[in-house]
Amino acid sequence: MSVEEWILIVLITLLIVCVLGLIYCILMLKRNDEVCEFRKSIIKLVYRNKDYKQLEALYKRYSYDDMLNKFWIPLRLDKWYTEAEVKLLEGTI
Repeated sequence: MSVEEWILIVLITLLIVCVLGLIYCILMLKRNDEVCEFRKSIIKLVYRNKDYKQLEALYKRYSYDDMLNKFWIPLRLDKWYTEAEVKLLEGTI
């Protein structure tokens, strides 16, 4: 193989790595927006209730990074909290 062919292989490999990195960044930005909206909805549920000390502890159980990096778990209350905790958050208890 000539030097030009090696350079071409290296450049194509670099291009593939850059495209994959760009796709990953786009997916993480999308997930970031979804986590932000999900956490805002939880905050609204928490502060809608009168006694929010216990609810605030539920909110703080999972950090922003936990929700961001566990992308295989959908951003729904029933996937992150137990049924009793969901009822408590929604104020139906």
